[in-house]
Order: sequence, then structure tokens, then C-alpha cells
Amino acid sequence: MRLYHGSKSGLSGVIAPVSRDVCDFGRGFYMGTETTHQALGLGDQYCARTAKACEHVKIASERALSPDECAALRMRSESQRTAAVKMVDRIRLEHRRDGMFFSEIIEKATGRTWL
Repeated sequence: MRLYHGSKSGLSGVIAPVSRDVCDFGRGFYMGTETTHQALGLGDQYCARTAKACEHVKIASERALSPDECAALRMRSESQRTAAVKMVDRIRLEHRRDGMFFSEIIEKATGRTWL
């Protein structure tokens, strides 16, 4: 399976589960099914959470993004963030008197379990 990892400083040394504790699945080495997954939340996310799991991650290639690619990703990310905030505001207003938690509203609307 080919997965992608985004990093501001690139990879050096042994792959290890050293991300921040506040990431989605806690400390780990994060990868995604889309090249822009870390910046934009696209695709499925995978996390190698132990040193043993990280031993099985193999780097097929490495490429730095150009300044233009970085700028385009920043603009796209900001646009998606703005759209998400608007959607949450709309849902909050539409369902504020329903007596449900936000996660329950999302599950009811999408059929997907909120993790």
C-alpha cells in the first residue's frame, strides 16, 4: 500500500512514533492515502503508533514541494477551513434546540459514526 507523509522539515533518521500527543490518534507516525492528506484532511489516515509498527514503514521516494505548491495548498486549506466553520455554524443554528450532542447530529445526518 502506498501512503504519503507530510513534513515541514523532511525525514531524517529512523522513522519513529514521535508526533505530538494531541494528534488524532495520539503520538505516532502519520500517513495518508492522498498526497495532501496532512494539510487538507483528504483520504484515509493511518498511524504507526509503536516502534515495531514504524519498522515496517518503508520510504519509496521523497520530494519537496515547490513554493507555488505550498502556497496553493495553504490557500486550499484555508478555503476548506472557512467552509467547515460555516457548515458547523449552520448545523449549530439548525439543531440548537434538538437536545442532541454535536456528534449525534453528525451521525444522524451522515450515517457515519463520529470518532
